[in-house]
Amino acid sequence: PRHDPGAVSSVGKSRTAGGAMERSQPQPNAIKREKTAKDRAYREKLEIETKVLKVLKVSPEEVRQNLVKAKKSDIEVHRQALEQTQDEVEDHLVFITSLQLLNKAMRNRDLKKMRAQESVMQMFATKCLSTIYAWMLSSFFYEMIQRFLAALDPSFDHEDAAKDRALAGYGIYGLLAWSIVPVLQYKIREIDDPKSKYSRLHAAVDLQAKAFPMVLAWSFKDVVQQFLAWADQVLWDEILTGVVLIVVVCALTHYKPIADAKGALADGRNTLKNRYLALPYNMMLGLGWVINAVASFLVKRLNEYAWPDLPLAARSVLQLVFQLTYFAIMSISVLRLDAYYHLKRDQDL
Repeated sequence: PRHDPGAVSSVGKSRTAGGAMERSQPQPNAIKREKTAKDRAYREKLEIETKVLKVLKVSPEEVRQNLVKAKKSDIEVHRQALEQTQDEVEDHLVFITSLQLLNKAMRNRDLKKMRAQESVMQMFATKCLSTIYAWMLSSFFYEMIQRFLAALDPSFDHEDAAKDRALAGYGIYGLLAWSIVPVLQYKIREIDDPKSKYSRLHAAVDLQAKAFPMVLAWSFKDVVQQFLAWADQVLWDEILTGVVLIVVVCALTHYKPIADAKGALADGRNTLKNRYLALPYNMMLGLGWVINAVASFLVKRLNEYAWPDLPLAARSVLQLVFQLTYFAIMSISVLRLDAYYHLKRDQDL
C-alpha cells in the first residue's frame, strides 16, 4: 500500500500539537504546593545564611580560597586560617552549649508540665475516693453511736428526738475523729515500707494517709450540717454560723504557731504536736458548706414557693434553671477569686 506523505505530516503535526497542549495544561495543585514549599524553604535558608554571614568575623569562602591556593608546605597560610577561625570555633562551641542547655530546660519544663497534669488527675481521683471513704466512715460510726445512745436512753430512739439524736451522734463522732485521727496520722508512717514504693503495704498506707484529712474535714462538716438542721436552717442561723466560722477559721489559720505547724508538716516534720496544731485547717469544708447553704437559700425558697400551680414538669424545668444559674454564678465567682489570689501570691513572691 502507498503511504501518503501529507497524512504522515498531518499526524506528526497533530502529535506535536497534542504535546504542546499537554505541556500547556495546568499542573496539579499538589505539585504547585510542593514547588512553592521548596522555594519558600530555599528562600528561608538563604535569609538565615545571610544573617549568619553578617555575624561572622571572617568570610568562610575567603578562608577556603586561601587554603586552596596555598601549597601544602605553606604553614603560614594554615596558621592564619586557624587564627581567623579560632574565634568562630569558640563562638560555635558556646552556641552549641547554650542550645543544649536551652533544650534541656525546655524538656524539663515539658516534663514538669506533664507531671503536674498527672498529679492533678491523681489528686482528683484521690480526693473522690477519700470523700467516699470519709462519708462511709461517718455514716458507719454514726449508726454505732446512735445505737449506743438509744441503749443508754430510750428517749433518743423516738422520732421527735431525731434532730437531737443526729446532732449528738455526729458531735460525738467529730470529737472522736479530731482526737484519734491526728495520732493515727503521726503513727501510720512508722509501719510503711519506704524502700518499696510499689508494694501493697506502701499503697495502703499512702492511701490511708491521704484519706485522713478528708475524714477530719467531713466530720466537722457533719457537725455543722446537723447543727443547722437542729436550728431548722433558718436563714439568720446560717448567716450567723457562717460569719462566726469565717472569723474563727481566719483567726486560727493566721495564728503563728498554727501556721508554723502547717508549714512544718509540709516540710516533713511529722510530730504529734504539729498534727494537733494543724487541725483548724480541716475546717474549710464545713465553712464552705455553710457559705453554700447561705448562697443557695434563695434558690431553695424559689424551688419551694415559686409558681406552685404549675404542672410538675414545668416546676422541674424551672428548678433546673434555678440550679444551673446558681451553679454558674458560684463557679465563676470562685474561679475568679481563686485566680486573683493566686496571681497576687505569685506577685508577692
